[in-house]
Amino acid sequence: MSKKAKFGYFTLLLFFYIGCTGNPFTENEVIPRNRQIQGSVILGDGLGREGVYVWLEGFNIGVRTDPEGRFQITLPFSASSNGLSGAFYLYYYVANFDLAATEIFVRNGELLYGMGEINSSGQLNAPKFLRQSLQIQTTLQPTTVSLSELARPEQPFIDVRCEVVLRSFVDSVIVYFPDKVDEFGPLLFRNIATNQIAILNSVLSESEVSDLDTITVTPTVRTMLVRLERGSLAAGEYEVIPFLLVKNPAVPTKLLESLGPAIESLGPAYLEIPFRRQGVNRFLTVGE
Repeated sequence: MSKKAKFGYFTLLLFFYIGCTGNPFTENEVIPRNRQIQGSVILGDGLGREGVYVWLEGFNIGVRTDPEGRFQITLPFSASSNGLSGAFYLYYYVANFDLAATEIFVRNGELLYGMGEINSSGQLNAPKFLRQSLQIQTTLQPTTVSLSELARPEQPFIDVRCEVVLRSFVDSVIVYFPDKVDEFGPLLFRNIATNQIAILNSVLSESEVSDLDTITVTPTVRTMLVRLERGSLAAGEYEVIPFLLVKNPAVPTKLLESLGPAIESLGPAYLEIPFRRQGVNRFLTVGE
């Protein structure tokens, strides 16, 4: 059944019950004045639950899960005054995981508990599970450099090798590499302490690599060489992040827009897209 048809069916059913019984539940139950949904999320990589973006369509409300994977969505009071009613989807989004959703029902701006996956207390009946669709594994060599090394007149630079391994699970995944020009591609260096971003260009060791790849269960490897010179980075610890986008037509455009402007452009806003990246050697320490 289409979403439009489902909405019409739900609305018709709701008004039928109101007309016949005065209450869409049992005779002794009273529809609670409810505005909150609570629940939790489990990610299939088993590496933690924090940072999943949970977004409610129609209301354009988005929150991120805490370290235990928990979240809470609260409907605004304006929804009641506007008499907003219908069926809506609550989406759970991490860019390199399958998109998941829960259908919820609203009448006059208030949640109808005890329907679908929402129990009578406004909680998800069970944690929502997200299957990983794409693994992003990053390895650096070396993982430690010093500014004093960059001051040597005989070789005032250090080449850092960044290997990015992409692998899908079950289904193929379309990955786009924006701002790739010929054999060059950018990398983001996120300072762990300040969260500031430095963008450095890298040379792809395989010049034939395109800016659009279909990733399968057979790993795709991109080797990127970054030349660090004095002034490239300040002292500190950095997470090295490959600049890529996962093309998933199932993700609503309004969900992506709710994350902020220019999130798919090269810059700090890109980090607003929730990703799960792996690799213990994806961090670079720059010493004095």
